[in-house]
Amino acid sequence: MRAVILASALAGVAFFALAQTSDDDVILRAMHDELDRSRQLRVVGGGDDVPYFIQYMLSDVENFRVNAAMGSAVSVGHNHVRVPDVQVRVGSYDFDNTGHIYSGIYSGSRYDSSWPLDDSYQNIREALWLSTDRAYKTALESMARKRAALNNANVASEKLADFSKVDPVKSIAKVTHKKADEAGWESRIVKLSGTFNAYPEVISSYVDFQQLEGTMYIMNNEGTAIRYADNITMLVSKAEGQAPDGMLVRDAVSLQEIDVDKM
Repeated sequence: MRAVILASALAGVAFFALAQTSDDDVILRAMHDELDRSRQLRVVGGGDDVPYFIQYMLSDVENFRVNAAMGSAVSVGHNHVRVPDVQVRVGSYDFDNTGHIYSGIYSGSRYDSSWPLDDSYQNIREALWLSTDRAYKTALESMARKRAALNNANVASEKLADFSKVDPVKSIAKVTHKKADEAGWESRIVKLSGTFNAYPEVISSYVDFQQLEGTMYIMNNEGTAIRYADNITMLVSKAEGQAPDGMLVRDAVSLQEIDVDKM
């Protein structure tokens, strides 16, 4: 009963943090609601191994990339990806399913783990539900293997806890992204790559540009709720030549900026 009351209180804290945002972020809403549902996760035969910690992380990134060589574009692409990381721990802070070999292996059914790119509340909830279900069942299998391994091994009793409880962090930053100037950057990178044409001793070269505009989301049942911008722009130029003795020599320069306008 105490665990249920505590879980309800923590869910309320997460909802309060969510309510402080001035916008209506569908990803945060879906995470909050799925965390609330996941407090009741149980499976037949699962015994007393119920989730005590559930966390959702999601990296939502728009990536524009240009690669050029010798004054010509080699590849130009723009893609949008969402990379989730769902963690479920069963047992307790003192002893849970982690920290042993094969602790993340699941023997059950596989499913398409790709995430929806549209901001559909229902589709995001479904993706979270599937990911949580698999993470929970993986944790149960891992816990059984861990107990069996410890029962069959002559090891001293460990007093070190498997996980630490910390104060929740609430930080919902306002996130804005800059749309990539795709035509402008393609023209610049192609022009830069053509610089090597004036040096016949350069036998191969390229210039690569990437602009990543992302948002990171983190929410768990301890009350943590985080959203922040995760942007970076990178430019790499590399050239290769051959010394008189036949040895290949290479040099490169790499530049990084958080703000694309400073590149």
